[in-house]
Amino acid sequence: MATFHKTRTSIGSRLEHPVVARISLTGYASREFKLTEGPMNWISLNGRNRGEYWLFKSNQFHVDLQPISETFTGGITAKVSNAGVGLQPELSLEEFVRQAKPAVVYLKGPDKTGSGFFITGTGVIVTNVHLARGEETLLTILSNGQQLEAKVVHLEPDLDIALAKVEAPSGKYDFPHLALTDATGVHQGESVLAIGNPGDAILFSVTKRIVSAVGTFPNAGPGTWIQTDTPINPGNSGGPLLNSRGEVIGINKQKLIKKDVTGIGLALSSVE
Repeated sequence: MATFHKTRTSIGSRLEHPVVARISLTGYASREFKLTEGPMNWISLNGRNRGEYWLFKSNQFHVDLQPISETFTGGITAKVSNAGVGLQPELSLEEFVRQAKPAVVYLKGPDKTGSGFFITGTGVIVTNVHLARGEETLLTILSNGQQLEAKVVHLEPDLDIALAKVEAPSGKYDFPHLALTDATGVHQGESVLAIGNPGDAILFSVTKRIVSAVGTFPNAGPGTWIQTDTPINPGNSGGPLLNSRGEVIGINKQKLIKKDVTGIGLALSSVE
């Protein structure tokens, strides 16, 4: 248990972004939550709109941190490419989808939705921070329609990666999960597939295109980025970008939105 106190507070403050506290302690899963509510419109007495503001919720807050040993149980399958040695055989598209789709989930918060996928059989889900930020739990819908509650357990804002965890319906339940692989074996022109839940479309949709480029892209953030022309629409964020062997090569994050620019999707390498 950890309790933190703010020394000062205010009724209202002109801020460009909400104030967020990130709590980290060695041996415990990090937590992040908003200290402010907003944005709200600031209307003066004469009716003039003077912009947006946020309100501090309280002059103190309380948070419980979970030990990593209790939170991240189970094993993650992460493969490092080695010049093609020991590669899994490529799958037919139908078999590919049949195997991978059950590991993908639809995540819902009070006012946002997105995608994620299981990385352990014990129920650990990876998604994007911008979906999990400010939430204690997320409604998790599996491809078979089953609904579970996932508790947000870890956030890495610099990489926009969050981890959530659902409790297995029974002690022996093993969630279908995906293997991760690093970007060194990803090549321009190879076929890739994204599974996710794009807004206003049928859930657990599949799109297939190619890798356009691989490398650093400071404008998107730190890490190794995979650029693809596979459609990455709102709601696909947090879902997997997979190679033809059914391995996760990247976590879908965003598409480049710019005047006269189309067909540029970005995924963060799943293994650094």
